[in-house]
Amino acid sequence: MARPEHQKLLVRRPGGAAEIEAQWIAPERKHARLLVFLHEGLGSIDAWRGWPAALCDALGCRGFVFSRCGYGRSGPAPHPDEWPEDYLEREATEAMPALFSAAGIDPAAERPVIVGHSDGGSIALHYAAAFPRLASAVVAIAPHVYATGINFDLIGQLQRQYTDSALQRYLAPLHDHPDAVFWRWSRRWTSPEFRRWDITACLARISAPLLAIQGRDDQYSTLDQLYEISRHVGHAELMILEKCRHTPHLEYPALLARHIGAFLGIRAEDAAGAGFA
Repeated sequence: MARPEHQKLLVRRPGGAAEIEAQWIAPERKHARLLVFLHEGLGSIDAWRGWPAALCDALGCRGFVFSRCGYGRSGPAPHPDEWPEDYLEREATEAMPALFSAAGIDPAAERPVIVGHSDGGSIALHYAAAFPRLASAVVAIAPHVYATGINFDLIGQLQRQYTDSALQRYLAPLHDHPDAVFWRWSRRWTSPEFRRWDITACLARISAPLLAIQGRDDQYSTLDQLYEISRHVGHAELMILEKCRHTPHLEYPALLARHIGAFLGIRAEDAAGAGFA
């Protein structure tokens, strides 16, 4: 039976059940490789701006994209006031297996490619470390693996200027509760206890092929995040983009499609024909 392109999934995980907004890309490509997309800390399905669909078209793949609990049109977060310190790890080890079960995805059989941006990149890395046989490859875009080098001053500035700001207006159409999304994320990242957050100890368990991508001018973090990944995952392939900030997939979408295709051993079709600007 064909999977619907857009749906709400009832996902049961520790802490309770929630409806998750999910979307299938090209479900008719039943035997094509599956790419699962994990959005950033302020993101949602809509925040991707259509890039997952364009990438899947370029590579001839299927895709699955969703808004995490508390984001986009998904149900409320299990921790409505603030994320726990290990919220990224919980997303990888608790939420993703529960989501796959609800979506009818068997990761042992399908072995999806996990594509994550920022927070989503960190979740992708942790998932691949926790379940080394359940991902065929990982693409981590602007991931973070420890708090060192994070631009906490910028996040604090965003907090002080948030009300009536361009960021507040940007988030408004992307989420049912945009202000809650911003404050949960920013308060967790600027909390004193989060300064010790570090997932580097798990990285050596990643056996899947790994492509880590970051812009040299990333305003949120330094390239040390990528170098730290390389130190722990010897087979990791790094891609550093010049004149690029925190959203390589939006700043250089066609270039990323070609590079990701080469990484996966798939020839990317013409970028313009696939819907890239």
